[in-house]
Amino acid sequence: MYSPADAFFALLVISAIVTNYPIIIRNIYRSYKDRTGKMRPFLEAIRPLMPLTGLFAISHFWMVFSINNIITLDPRMLFVCFGTIFSNISCRLIVAQMSDTRTDCWNSLLWLLLLVTGVSTFPFYSNFHVDFSANIELAIVYIITGISTVAHIHYGTCVVREMCHHFNIKCFQVREINRNTVKMKMN
Repeated sequence: MYSPADAFFALLVISAIVTNYPIIIRNIYRSYKDRTGKMRPFLEAIRPLMPLTGLFAISHFWMVFSINNIITLDPRMLFVCFGTIFSNISCRLIVAQMSDTRTDCWNSLLWLLLLVTGVSTFPFYSNFHVDFSANIELAIVYIITGISTVAHIHYGTCVVREMCHHFNIKCFQVREINRNTVKMKMN
């Protein structure tokens, strides 16, 4: 039936919903009432949720309708892939919020994930006498994980480079300390 772990998990989720959502709704209402927020229309306010919703829908569809039941073959690598794409979406959202720019409505890595999901869940391989084996799908998971990881690292290095250029600093450079100045400040 249900284990104590299931009961604890249900209690955790229900308590999170009961304690968080009323406060979130109250804060949103007060920000619009007091005009302290950004005063964005509804579609602009939910724009940051669109790539996250797309990631959830595509990844869920792939896991449920995979021909080879990919979630049982290598769940860790699959979660690394989804986690890396989620991190890329989140980092782009954070940078957009910090720079007060409009956030992306769709992440480019989701196109790749959508393509891979379409290939992995195509139901008519037998009509074309093609064997879509579990090894092929596993190789696809490894490839998309590698591509998304490289893309995320590239995005991070580009953000750091742009910030260093903006602030006119050199990244990861430690200046030599003048020992005489340090001794004088300590005294």
